[in-house]
Amino acid sequence: MELCRAASRRAGRASVAVTLIAVLGLTPSLGQTSSGHSGQMGVYLPERTQEGDWDGTWYYTSVEMKMVLWLRTHKGKTAMKLKYESGQRPVTFETDWNGDASYYTAEKPATFQVHVTKSDPGQIEGTWFWETQYGRFPRIEQGTFVLFRALDGRTMMFKFTDFELSMSRQGQPYRSNLPPLWTFLKASKRQALWDEIPF
Repeated sequence: MELCRAASRRAGRASVAVTLIAVLGLTPSLGQTSSGHSGQMGVYLPERTQEGDWDGTWYYTSVEMKMVLWLRTHKGKTAMKLKYESGQRPVTFETDWNGDASYYTAEKPATFQVHVTKSDPGQIEGTWFWETQYGRFPRIEQGTFVLFRALDGRTMMFKFTDFELSMSRQGQPYRSNLPPLWTFLKASKRQALWDEIPF
C-alpha cells in the first residue's frame, strides 16, 4: 500500500516539476545520467527542505539506468547502500553498508565506492569513485556530492559538487567535467526490497 501511494505521489511531483520548468523556461537535467552527458541550457533545482528524514529507501530511474539508495541512521551517523542496474548493458551491482562494491563486467574487474563523509538532518556529503575497464582502457568517474531533500521531503536531489569522467574514445584520451544530477524519490520509510520498488 505504501509503495502504491509513493508511485501516485511520484506522478504528482513529476507534474509539478514539469510545470515549474515550463513556467521558468528551463531545460531540465533531472534525467542526466553518468553514462550520458548532454548539453544543457539551465537546471531546475527545487528548494531544500527540512521536511521528512533520510531513513528508508530512495530510487532513481531513467531509460539508461535504475538506482536505489538505502539510508539508515545509527548513533547520529548516516550509512548508505546503493544498487545499480544498467538499462543499456548487462551490468548490475550492489554495495555493502560501507558503500563498497566489486564486480565483473565483460570478464574484467570493476570497483565502485560511494562513501558518506558528513551528514546532518539537512544534508549528506560524500565521495564517488567508479572504475571499469572497457577494452584496453579504464573508465573512471570520481567526484564529491551532496544530497538534500526537497518539496515535501520525499524528493531527494543527488548533486555533484565536483566531478570528472576520464575514458578513451577511439583510442584517444577523453575527459569530461559535466556532472550528472539525479532526482530520487522515496519509496518507503523502511528498507524495501529491490523488487518492491515502483520503477
